[in-house]
Amino acid sequence: MIKRNIVLLLLLFPALLGFSQTPEVKSYLLADSVEIGRPFPLAITIYDTLTLDILLPDSTSNFSGYNFIEKVWFPSVYRNNQSIDSVVYYFSTFDISAIQSISIQFYTWNGKDSVKITTPADTFHVISKVDHLPDSLSDIHLMETTAPYRVNYPINTTFIYIGIAALIVVLAVLWLIFGKKIRIWWKVRGMNKKHQAFKITFIQLIDQINEEALSSKTEQMIIHWKSYMETLDSVPYQKLTTKEIGEIKKNKRLRLTLQCIDQAIYANSSVSKIKSCSDELLGYSEQMLSKKLKKIKDGK
Repeated sequence: MIKRNIVLLLLLFPALLGFSQTPEVKSYLLADSVEIGRPFPLAITIYDTLTLDILLPDSTSNFSGYNFIEKVWFPSVYRNNQSIDSVVYYFSTFDISAIQSISIQFYTWNGKDSVKITTPADTFHVISKVDHLPDSLSDIHLMETTAPYRVNYPINTTFIYIGIAALIVVLAVLWLIFGKKIRIWWKVRGMNKKHQAFKITFIQLIDQINEEALSSKTEQMIIHWKSYMETLDSVPYQKLTTKEIGEIKKNKRLRLTLQCIDQAIYANSSVSKIKSCSDELLGYSEQMLSKKLKKIKDGK
């Protein structure tokens, strides 16, 4: 009977030895105060023999109400036939209890069986942003209002880009269809505005002609007329004499009108005669403007 018990003890000794190989575990929080919803670290160090495998929990495990964020594993350190494993877990909590504690469970494996080990509980203080929570909603004094509240909707940039692209396409199509008419209209409009400005200044210069300033005001008036005529015609009016202009334009009436102006400048004609000749020049400029506009509208 004694021999039988000794044999049984020898058979069970390796297994008992395996269970006795419980690693030393140390855990500690890196912060004693934790804000609700903010990550906090829990460091764990395991001292064990080289014969054990450590099975630590991961994101698939249940951590008793704490939210697992990540796990940072550090390489094992070997010293005196012993391995030192370190890991830092990051959790968050939404529990409003002022004092809380946390511990985790892991397993060791010796090749035949596993042992569950629980780390020592670490206690921490929860920092609350709310001083006092009411016992019921009836204790909360809410301000009632029926006024509508305007909600600022986010800008949908995709629709904006689509709208801009569509607008560009529409404008391009319209330009292809009406581009020529728009260019003609714009040019005609500019020439009419320029003629109105010339006409106002030209009439003002005519009104300033009198016996005392007959020659100087007449000269200013004819210079202004020649300058404007060069915008309607390719003839360099300001560089040509009256005779040269008459020969180029082959217009007897225009030549006589310019001679009348020359007499006013160099021979002091009457004021009434000068104003009559000035009206002829204004009429001639309007004729030239009409011819110019007709060419533009005809696309020439």
